[in-house]
Amino acid sequence: MLRRYVLAVLSIGLAATGCGGSSGGPSARATPSVTATATALTQPRAQQLADAGVLRTSDLPGYSAKPESHTSSDVADENTGRACVGLSVPAHYMARNFGMAFSKGTTEVDSSADVAVSVSQADGELAALTSSKAPACLKQGIKPALAQDGLTVTSVSVVPASVRLAGADSTFAYSYDVDATGQGHQVRLLGYEIGALVGQVEVDLTVTGVAPLAVTFADAQRLTAMATTRVKAAEQGT
Repeated sequence: MLRRYVLAVLSIGLAATGCGGSSGGPSARATPSVTATATALTQPRAQQLADAGVLRTSDLPGYSAKPESHTSSDVADENTGRACVGLSVPAHYMARNFGMAFSKGTTEVDSSADVAVSVSQADGELAALTSSKAPACLKQGIKPALAQDGLTVTSVSVVPASVRLAGADSTFAYSYDVDATGQGHQVRLLGYEIGALVGQVEVDLTVTGVAPLAVTFADAQRLTAMATTRVKAAEQGT
């Protein structure tokens, strides 16, 4: 989804250990929303929708939070991922909000929201990220991303998962399972990525951490649903 290659987040979880630096497809789009079909979004309105689609500090009590960055390295990772799945590079959106990075122990939760130029763009990006080659593209980026931190990936699994979110026009999800070694340590990293479309708004949430993961898939689904509901309410002006 659209904001970053999720593997940039995976390296954060590995660094926290001290080791160094559906069943498969999207759900069908529901009946298009009023915003998606009848109202041309202005940039300020698009930014309002993007801002509604990210988690707030009150959503994750007990977690530390800091504004998420979007560095040149993140842009390069995003471009690599987009090119691999067949999307245009660079990405073009009406508005973006990279959200906050929430951390607790070795678990990190990130959410973001992008507003596509059109519903067709949003649908096309979802289709690319749930295509048959998407898991291979995600796996392909893991080894070089973690090698930069002196880590060697010994095994990696990227598996589509089923998810349903009230208020979303369509959804997708992946689960990640990575084994890596570095500086004489071995670590297992788990993660989820859940994405949802609400009209032109692309909501994305990633959870990563060292096994056992403190946040369950059900927890991640609940958090994504909160963001999705807020976008829907903002879209309808409520």
